[in-house]
Amino acid sequence: MKQIDHVTLQSPLLGQISIKPFLPDHDSSLLHSWLTQPYAKFWGMENASIDEVKAFYSTLINSGHETAYLGYINGTAQFLIEIYDVSHHEIASHIDITAGDIGFHILLAPNRHPIRGFSHAVMQHCMQFIFDEYHATRILVEPDCHNHKVHALNLSVGFRHLKTVRLKQKQALLGELTKTAFNHSKQYAEHLNSSIQLNDRSPDATQFASHI
Repeated sequence: MKQIDHVTLQSPLLGQISIKPFLPDHDSSLLHSWLTQPYAKFWGMENASIDEVKAFYSTLINSGHETAYLGYINGTAQFLIEIYDVSHHEIASHIDITAGDIGFHILLAPNRHPIRGFSHAVMQHCMQFIFDEYHATRILVEPDCHNHKVHALNLSVGFRHLKTVRLKQKQALLGELTKTAFNHSKQYAEHLNSSIQLNDRSPDATQFASHI
């Protein structure tokens, strides 16, 4: 699994987004402060120590088939993403894997300064990053079945829920995002003029959800 050194993107809503490799020696303390918050319970590390977080991500990055990045918005770390080769993941036994498949996880920082449309904008740029930098043809996700906020976030950028699968540590909702579906969702969001409109119950938001 290759690692990208540094990518900078521009978001009309958020400003400058920088995606940089996660450095366990430097970044584990910060990530620990996120993972031990109640909202991050689905990551299963709420009781982990800083050293355990550091060891986990050192192993992940050195595995050769997974990597992690921190995302900065206007210079402040605001999200973590993990990218993995699905052929080395347990979901490979639940779906036909093809060339160009990339697995994905995301964790947002504690929401101290809410911005409407924030999560959708971050997710959209993360998907663009993977399609562009990893030349993905399909992105796969497997969030916990009870993680409803992430399910909604996935749908908002074009993911399609496939089926429920039993993994070692969770009952997961397997989902896929093709580049075609992503481009369609992005064009629709641009048509609405603002991702904020995707977060209400307006007819436009309902119509957006109906296509996925």
